[in-house]
Amino acid sequence: HAGRDLASSGDLSAVLQLLPLKAVRSPGTRSAIADALSHIASSGDKSSTLQVMAPQADPEMLVMLAKAAEDLPSSGDKANFLMATASEYLGASQTLRNAYFRTVATIPSSGDMRNVLETALPYGHASPALTLQIIDATKGIASSGDVASVLESLVSQGLLRSGNERGTLAVIERTLTMPSSGDRANVLMTVSGNNLLTTTALRDAFTKAALALPSDGDKANVLASAARR
Repeated sequence: HAGRDLASSGDLSAVLQLLPLKAVRSPGTRSAIADALSHIASSGDKSSTLQVMAPQADPEMLVMLAKAAEDLPSSGDKANFLMATASEYLGASQTLRNAYFRTVATIPSSGDMRNVLETALPYGHASPALTLQIIDATKGIASSGDVASVLESLVSQGLLRSGNERGTLAVIERTLTMPSSGDRANVLMTVSGNNLLTTTALRDAFTKAALALPSDGDKANVLASAARR
């Protein structure tokens, strides 16, 4: 009834935020909540409502909330929801992580997506698979500088130090599709500077990525950084 009868976005949000979600179990009730959420016209009201509901939601409801967040019109509001609920999604099951990253992929702003992924980084310490998801998610960032920021932070925060060769290789290969030679070089030098070139395969991939740099100056700097290690 609230979804149908309350014209005010703020009033509808206020009602939904008071729902005792721990008592919500039937498919019909869940469907009614999803329908009511779709009637919240204000992006800010909807984002705040989703944030309030998430901590008391069970896994099935969390998937539904993430799906609702995909439709938020404001990139900033979508990012705010994802940053506020990272602990509910990223410290849980793979299903919830996948739901989270599906929503991440719908963020239009490079800066907002960078902020969300950098908020997700600490959760990667407990999960090499999550670290790989973060690296893969950077493919949705249009700005080369924002991609570099996420990847450099990931390396600097030590997410690849526990024998995560797959993650290191993914970072190196990710540089091949970044448009800026300087940003690519900075990421590669961060990799070599953190002593991550521990296998022949990684060293070969690093050399290939360095030689693919458009700028001869960047190429020389990257190769020199590796030679000093």
